[in-house]
Amino acid sequence: MARYAGRFPSWSAAMWKLIRAGLWSRKLRLFTTALAVALGVAFTTGTLVLTDTIGKVFDELFDQITEGTDSLVRGANEVQNPFGPSERNRVPAELEKQVAALDSVKSAEGFIQFQAQATDMKGDALKPGFGPPTLLQNFSDNPNFATWKLNKGKKPSGPTEVVLDVTTATEAKVSIGDEVQVFAAAAPRTMTVVGLATFGNENNLAGAAAVLTDLKTAQELSDYGDNFFSIQVSAVDGVSEQQVTNDINRMLPKDYEAITGTAFNEETQSAIRQGLGFFQTFLLVFAVVAVVVGAFLIYNSFSILIAQRTQELGLMRAIGAVRSQVLGTVAIEAAVVGVISALVGLGLGVLLASGMRSLLAGLGIELPSGPNVVTVSTIVVAFVVGVGVTIGAALLPARRAARVSPMEALRSASHDDSGSSKVRLIVGLVLTAAGAALLVWGAVATAPLLVGFGAGTILVAAVVLGPRIAVPAARLIGAPAARLRGITGSLARQNSMRNPARTATTALALVMGVSIVGFVTVLGASTKTSVTKTVEKQVIGDLVVTASQFDPTGGLPPSYGEQIAKLPGVKLASPIRFGFGQLDGESGGSIVIGADLAALSKAVDLGTTSGTTDLSADQVAVSAAAAKRNSWKLGDTVTFTGPDSGPQKYTVGLIFENADTLAGTVVSLKGFDRITETPKDFQITVQVADGASVGKVKSEIEGVLGDFPGAEVNDLSAFVKSQTAQIDIFLNMLYVFLALAVFIALLGIANTLALSIFERTREVGLLRAVGMVRSQVRSMIRWESVIIAVLGTVLGLLIGLVVAGAMMASLRDQGFSAFDPAPVRLQVITVLSAMAGVLAALRPARRAAKMDVLEAVSSE
Repeated sequence: MARYAGRFPSWSAAMWKLIRAGLWSRKLRLFTTALAVALGVAFTTGTLVLTDTIGKVFDELFDQITEGTDSLVRGANEVQNPFGPSERNRVPAELEKQVAALDSVKSAEGFIQFQAQATDMKGDALKPGFGPPTLLQNFSDNPNFATWKLNKGKKPSGPTEVVLDVTTATEAKVSIGDEVQVFAAAAPRTMTVVGLATFGNENNLAGAAAVLTDLKTAQELSDYGDNFFSIQVSAVDGVSEQQVTNDINRMLPKDYEAITGTAFNEETQSAIRQGLGFFQTFLLVFAVVAVVVGAFLIYNSFSILIAQRTQELGLMRAIGAVRSQVLGTVAIEAAVVGVISALVGLGLGVLLASGMRSLLAGLGIELPSGPNVVTVSTIVVAFVVGVGVTIGAALLPARRAARVSPMEALRSASHDDSGSSKVRLIVGLVLTAAGAALLVWGAVATAPLLVGFGAGTILVAAVVLGPRIAVPAARLIGAPAARLRGITGSLARQNSMRNPARTATTALALVMGVSIVGFVTVLGASTKTSVTKTVEKQVIGDLVVTASQFDPTGGLPPSYGEQIAKLPGVKLASPIRFGFGQLDGESGGSIVIGADLAALSKAVDLGTTSGTTDLSADQVAVSAAAAKRNSWKLGDTVTFTGPDSGPQKYTVGLIFENADTLAGTVVSLKGFDRITETPKDFQITVQVADGASVGKVKSEIEGVLGDFPGAEVNDLSAFVKSQTAQIDIFLNMLYVFLALAVFIALLGIANTLALSIFERTREVGLLRAVGMVRSQVRSMIRWESVIIAVLGTVLGLLIGLVVAGAMMASLRDQGFSAFDPAPVRLQVITVLSAMAGVLAALRPARRAAKMDVLEAVSSE
């Protein structure tokens, strides 16, 4: 044979013809593999296209609407808001006239922006749900500052006229001339819609509802008084924006600053890009999961295809092909699949981006319109992911095939002994021990990041141990099938045990997706249980009054709480207010809670305390954890800086243990008034007087709240449900994104079965020849699929359950004190996976049952 070495054509036309012929002959078998890669690429590129499109549209939009603003005057005291963008102190209206008097200033105009609520006259919110907020702004017709343009009607004028954005008016079915209720900081006001407006050329501001009034009315509704949110400035012709900004800064007091219009635009666009970055990362996590699951499918598919071509490759080696040519042949085939998958995935990604925009719109997040943006970097990523993952996953089986000697390859069969490999067992056990150690370490040290590393190590251990686990697991899972279905169930179990590496790789694709589904399910259930136990244990009141706004800094004006407290059936009405600012010693924004702590301590459990709950306006209560972190003791002075108040000094009057109840620094209601000019009651806990009817008191409170948009009164059980409902919404969204990875894994089961049936054609023919009917063939294939699906599901759920338990333990200091394994949901997932296994086997089972017996028996 040595004398023929080197005679096999190198990379000649004949070699390429051989590759093309091979691809064409296996086109149907490579279709599912290419589809799996394309779906992973689609999720990745769809995310990039969506975020690039949003970023470009917003950049162009803000370039357009800030074109006439050369400078912006704002407060210089910036404080971080844990619930959203940072905020600044208000700007006195008197500065507007002083700025306008400068020689370099053409015009200056105050601007108001404040979070508001609006309802129709039936009390239904114009912008329902937990999406973007409703914003109160003043409408300007100054061409330099007119961010809103009239679409219909006239501009607002006077205390009872309002303009709405086109989208809000359309969705709420509100027309010009209709009346609406508007509430910001002052009492609700009935106003008449006199016009509809667009934000630049868009019908709304990224999904937020807009309530537009004249400047004076906006100041009244927001309780801004004689202040502005900011002052917009345009320069006289010939004066640069930097020059006019310098002129303004020279005359401003120290608590205020001016920045150029360009700088303000860049800040705004940077904030948007930062938000998009978090959103992009969130979606790309699921894209990576889909790609990894797809990689398992590719590896398995090429392993089977190469195994089926062993004699073909051996013949090539026998007539002179070298190892590099065998390896190159498979790599080129994989590259072709990858290129086609990248192209298809890129096209699907553009469609998926449009679909995700529709999904966000359904969640209340309207994005500005504009064509999808496909950048060069997105195209590069599509091909790197598509081609790179495909070649990478195919190289291992290709190298394994290239190392086989020609004589060995020409033999009819090979034996899979991976299920008995001692090296695999030792390495897998070491990785499992290391992963378990990281999980325990992270749980004990309250370090979620360590738990994450442990989870990754456990998944790698599952990949290594897969073939060792596959045989005993398939024997156990397949036992009921063998007993219930007789010969078909027994054969299905034996088939799943025959090739442990193939069974393990197919199941592991499902393990990746299901482990995350299990983790999310258990984590969500545990979070809901923690929230429920916390509320039931610590909120002793009979009723809870809340505003509908999701933002904790929103809420009811204090007058409502005062009226509720005076109702004859009310024993106690204890309000809670939320604000934010900067607390000495604490990084980032800090939450400050305003409450009548002496009254509140009768309704909630503060745990062990030291000091007094009867706080004065100059005292503050801090959690024991915060006191320990900052070495605070009773009587120490701490400084809290709010957006409008500047630095305010308090003395520590109380240290309480139970931070789950009040997650922040607590001051009295009068102390809260020192740091904000617009206090609001986020929540009011109500205790009903002895002998009074809870239902009657609830009705009376609802009567008090009758004119407030969206306020709710709930008993304890309903309040718990309202708090945990948001968790369910988030879980459902995660399930939608994870569904793609699970679908790819099921596609892998179907592909593996289809390829293995092709490999077992003669075997199936012999079974038919000795009496097995078509329905038995179909049943055998279906049960084999079910065994693999249940194997992957059970292993994935077990990993997800263990990791979720460790994660909950690592988060116990953040109030996640309960662990709920969600047994019912996990059982449902297992049953659904078994059913999905049946569906995945339909086409392969049908194909196997339709084989011609004589042709199958005579096949090689």
